[in-house]
Amino acid sequence: MNLSRHLYEKEEIKASYIVSLLKKEDIEEAYFWICELFYSFGEEETIQHILKTYYDFYFVKNRNMLKWILSHEITEQTILSITKNLFKSEFSTEVFKWRLFYESKPIPTVIYRRMPKKLDKYSKKAKKVINAVEKKDLKNVCSYLVYCSGDNPVILDEIVSHICPKQNIWSRYSNKFHIIISEIVYNQGDKKEKELNYLIEEKIYNFNFIDYSNLSLTRKYKIQHEHIGCFDLPRPKLGLSIDDIYRKWTVYSFNTPFWNEKFKEYNGKLIDNEVVFETEEDEESFYEHYGFEVDEYPSRSNEEKCFCDIKK
Repeated sequence: MNLSRHLYEKEEIKASYIVSLLKKEDIEEAYFWICELFYSFGEEETIQHILKTYYDFYFVKNRNMLKWILSHEITEQTILSITKNLFKSEFSTEVFKWRLFYESKPIPTVIYRRMPKKLDKYSKKAKKVINAVEKKDLKNVCSYLVYCSGDNPVILDEIVSHICPKQNIWSRYSNKFHIIISEIVYNQGDKKEKELNYLIEEKIYNFNFIDYSNLSLTRKYKIQHEHIGCFDLPRPKLGLSIDDIYRKWTVYSFNTPFWNEKFKEYNGKLIDNEVVFETEEDEESFYEHYGFEVDEYPSRSNEEKCFCDIKK
């Protein structure tokens, strides 16, 4: 479990971002979540989550948007602009559904023994995936892709050369299986897309600002606790009370890039599941500098925005 600068749990931030996009009710909430991810966990974590969200929900209806997304350097203003365009775009849950099915590691329901001769040029594993694609059998596409997961990336290139000939579909996104599933779902659909006029968010929000002495001032939104129970979240699995989390908040936030930098500044180290400072002066300076309250806990005002119960 990794806590953000406002002490939201990382996976709950990601899930709340997705829900706020799909609900299309409050764009500033979507802005808040993606900036909380960005300023707490960094550029790469943020762009990977944006791309995962895009492939899951927007690729099928907005395939051309990918090039526009990847053309941006990652700053607060660009991630707001990307979020603004996702917010206003039509979405589909088809890729999301099939990605989850693939990640459940299904077993093939059909054993392909005889396949068309035109597939002889492909390796054995690639041939089975491609044959399932030709039959529009998405269940077995996902099942045979599971068998490719530990293999040489050449097999994936073979599959791609068949489903997307003369196209380079690989991007900055690290999950190649997700990309392949997205392309297959797209190619089996109607492929109708609207031309988009991409919008630039010009308003300056300054989500970077945070008041350490009173986190409630910048802890604006409550996690989407009524809607994110379907996601794989660590906090419900751990079964921790709010007091348990606060007692170990330094441990749960130590590997968060935002906090790790702060701990290192004051010679804090993670040893035997405890954050230890080299000297008492370092420890006192850390808590004094960030304005935390008695018992070395961060401000607990409006803590229910972070740690409310998640409905299943």
